[in-house]
Amino acid sequence: MVCGKRSGAAMLEMKNFPMTEIYTREVCKQKLGVLDQGFFVCRHCGHGQLGRVIDVKLQYGNYHFRSGQSVTGQQSAKFFIDYLDKFIADKKLDLVVEIGCNDLYLLKLISKRAKKLVGIDPILKGREKELSENNVIAQGGYLEDVSLQGSPDLFICKDTLEHVANPKDFLKKVIDQGHSETLFAFQFPLLDTLLDAGRFDQIFHQHLNYFSMHSIKVVLEDLGCELVDFTINHNLWGSIIIIFRKAAGRKKTKAFSLITRKDVMSRYKVFRMNMEVTKQRLSFLKGKNVYGYGAALMLPVLDYHLDGAIGRLTCIMDDDINKKGLRYINLDVDIKPMNEVHDLERSAVILTAIASLYNVRAMLSKLSQHGPRQIIVPLNTL
Repeated sequence: MVCGKRSGAAMLEMKNFPMTEIYTREVCKQKLGVLDQGFFVCRHCGHGQLGRVIDVKLQYGNYHFRSGQSVTGQQSAKFFIDYLDKFIADKKLDLVVEIGCNDLYLLKLISKRAKKLVGIDPILKGREKELSENNVIAQGGYLEDVSLQGSPDLFICKDTLEHVANPKDFLKKVIDQGHSETLFAFQFPLLDTLLDAGRFDQIFHQHLNYFSMHSIKVVLEDLGCELVDFTINHNLWGSIIIIFRKAAGRKKTKAFSLITRKDVMSRYKVFRMNMEVTKQRLSFLKGKNVYGYGAALMLPVLDYHLDGAIGRLTCIMDDDINKKGLRYINLDVDIKPMNEVHDLERSAVILTAIASLYNVRAMLSKLSQHGPRQIIVPLNTL
């Protein structure tokens, strides 16, 4: 989807790979929400992508995540704004547009930095008047559904590009609406850091694209842009924030190493070793109460890599009272508040919300106050 060439065979084949973020109050007696999936890395440009795309109406029909209600969302927004301020702090901006703005949390934090800020997201549909506030305007829908009044000084696209089926076409549409000095600030997971940390649990159906440093360079140059700067938030998926603009004859982006099949498979081997160790540790506790902590949106993927071990837990504890009594459509284990579990001192707990290191550190701190007999962290990166 970046260079237009054949990527070669799938590096990973994932049979009956589970969908995520779908909860239910019913016990599912049949296997639901699974699909054979493949993960590819292009041998020409180093871009990672999935082999199959699930219809967005099915994927996001019941989308739960809201930035302003999530500690991870709030902390990642702060990191993003602190970095962005290096480029816009002294500028007088007329128009800022954020594509995939979720609940407008980030735009409202920077509302004093511009005369008008427009947030575009399909989850805002029908609630535009309710959610708009002062100079922050909500627009329900996709980029192509909205007619912008003027050319933005700043385009923000945070945690959205990885979900887009054709990222190059999407980027072109955004870039075409900017003027010669428009800054573009994009955040998305980075394949290089995923491999460095061995986090193959961060591959799932919703993330269709996995940009590498090399494929970022390729796509920006093909679209006539230059990479101004970038930083990486290692606490949030190893996500990258890139600042770019139209090139207008400026210098080319520096070269980055091309990710190879050997790079991917050597890291995947270490990831599988981690999963095997965790499975063995859980098997030693057979017949005893073992609790999960954190009914994470992506937990079915971790369970998949642990060959169903999460489904054999006593229950999953979660601090969100709204998740009480829920379960996943493809993972049959109860979700309960921690205050309904009374034998933690005699039990083991496995962390089941490990996508963000923000979460892992906070959860370990809280959990340690309750003194469980042992705490298992499935991936030993803290």
